[in-house]
Amino acid sequence: MAITLRPDEHYTVIGITGSGKSTFLKGHLVPTMLKEKDSYFVIVDIKNEWQMKGEKVVQSPVDLNDALYAKDKPVAKVIRVVPFDDATQSYAEELLRAAWTPYTRNLRQKGRYEPTFNVRVLLDDAAAWYQETGGRGGEDFLRKYATLGRALRRSLLVVTQRGQIIPKIILTQSSMVIAFRMAPYDIVNTIEKQFDKKTGNAIRALPKYGYAILSDELDNFVEVYNAVKKPAKTPKRPDGVELRGS
Repeated sequence: MAITLRPDEHYTVIGITGSGKSTFLKGHLVPTMLKEKDSYFVIVDIKNEWQMKGEKVVQSPVDLNDALYAKDKPVAKVIRVVPFDDATQSYAEELLRAAWTPYTRNLRQKGRYEPTFNVRVLLDDAAAWYQETGGRGGEDFLRKYATLGRALRRSLLVVTQRGQIIPKIILTQSSMVIAFRMAPYDIVNTIEKQFDKKTGNAIRALPKYGYAILSDELDNFVEVYNAVKKPAKTPKRPDGVELRGS
C-alpha cells in the first residue's frame, strides 16, 4: 500500500481506547507527515501527552497565531498547544482559526493572505471538545476551516474515540479515514452510514491492534493491516469485580 499524504487533505483516525491509535500515530503516521516539505504541525494536546523534540509549547490562540505568523516562518516545526482553558467547542475552533491565517496584527501584506507554508492541525481526542453536540450550535470556524482551509494548504488530522460525537463535516471532508477497533454503535451509525456494510464488516473483523484504511486512492477503497508494531506496555489496570445478571 502506498498513499500520498497531501498537505491540502484532511484525515481522520478513529478507534476505541487501547485499540492501537497512539502507537500508530506516534510511531508511523505523524513522523511520516513531519517529512512533508514546507509543512508545520500544530498539535492540540488536551491531555499533555505529545511532547516532541524541538517543539514550541503555547497555551492560547493568540500565542499560537504569533508562533506561526509573527515572523516569516513559524518558530518551530511542531507547535504544541497545551490548553489552559476548559475543553469547549468554541475554544477548540478558535485554535483552528488561529492556525488558519494571521490575525490582523500579524498580517504584514495588504489584501488576501497568500500562504508560503503548509499547516496541519492534529486535534487529539476530538470527542472531548465536541462532546454530545456533534458540532451543532457552535462557532462557524470548523466549517470554514474544513472547506476553505484546503485552498490555503491548511488541513486537519482529527483523532477521536467516537465517530458519532465529532461533527459530520470532519468525516465527510476527510480523504482518508484510518479506523481501528470501534464501538459497535459507531460502526453501524458512523462507518456504515457514511460508507457501506462491507466497510463496516472489514472493521468488525480487524485483528488485535490492526487497522483499516478507507481511501479513494485504494483499488478496493478499504484495506486491512496488522499493527505496525506491538503497542507499548500500559500500566496494569485493577482486576475489578465481575458483574453478573440476576
